[in-house]
Amino acid sequence: MTTLLFLATTALGQVPPTYRVLLPVYFEHPAPGAFGSQWKTAYAVNNPTPHQFHVEWCAGSTDPFFGACSRPLLSNAHLAAGETETTLPPFSGDMHVLNGRGGPRLLYILPFSQPPQPVAWPSVLSFALRAFDTSRSATNAGTEVPVVREEQFRKNTTSLLNVPVHPSFRLTFRLYELNLKVAGFTVRVFDQQTNRLVGEKDLVLSWHFAHHWVKMFEPPHVQIGDIRELLPAATALPETLRIEIQPRSEGSEFWAFVSITNNETQHLTLVTPQ
Repeated sequence: MTTLLFLATTALGQVPPTYRVLLPVYFEHPAPGAFGSQWKTAYAVNNPTPHQFHVEWCAGSTDPFFGACSRPLLSNAHLAAGETETTLPPFSGDMHVLNGRGGPRLLYILPFSQPPQPVAWPSVLSFALRAFDTSRSATNAGTEVPVVREEQFRKNTTSLLNVPVHPSFRLTFRLYELNLKVAGFTVRVFDQQTNRLVGEKDLVLSWHFAHHWVKMFEPPHVQIGDIRELLPAATALPETLRIEIQPRSEGSEFWAFVSITNNETQHLTLVTPQ
């Protein structure tokens, strides 16, 4: 009966509310990294409510509920790796532009019917995402990666604080646009200790896919594996950085973080906006 009500509402042209959740990184299979590392992610979500939702993560489904790109999230149930109805299957065909290299996924969670109470809204769901190096799984269980809910998307200038710089570590800066198909940003790098501007760069993030696809399952994003790309040539890096991200496009919603990986142990540390 609940499903019939949902279909009737959709047929009348009323779009049900959608809740967006960003998985900043998601590897379906181990992906090669530097120094022999093999990176993978583990993802899970729990629905503690008596209401049913469905999750969409790619544009290949012809069935709005049970197609190749959606899964039901049953009441009082959880999604965990290894369970048939719970894993996120790979993108199919040309819809996956990253070709197995991993990348962000923007999930769209919809109720099967308009929730009668606020408690049924997807914001009460619990998530987990962990990134780990499978080649060192005996000594390191990996690092928790934030699953970013839409109320945590940033709309104003945001800073990543106290980013350490050392030859033993490699830094990767990632930035995601979560609302616009094309968005501009100014990224500034400061010396954390003195607040001196070290350098800045303008970035434009644009969507990969055809414009008739409404939902951005792989949102516009950039991954910069060398922080020096944000600075003038031959600029010396201070010991710690503050990275400021200023959106320049009206309506922009974004998120960003820096990963810090030890070249020897592959231990992963994240600096996120807080």
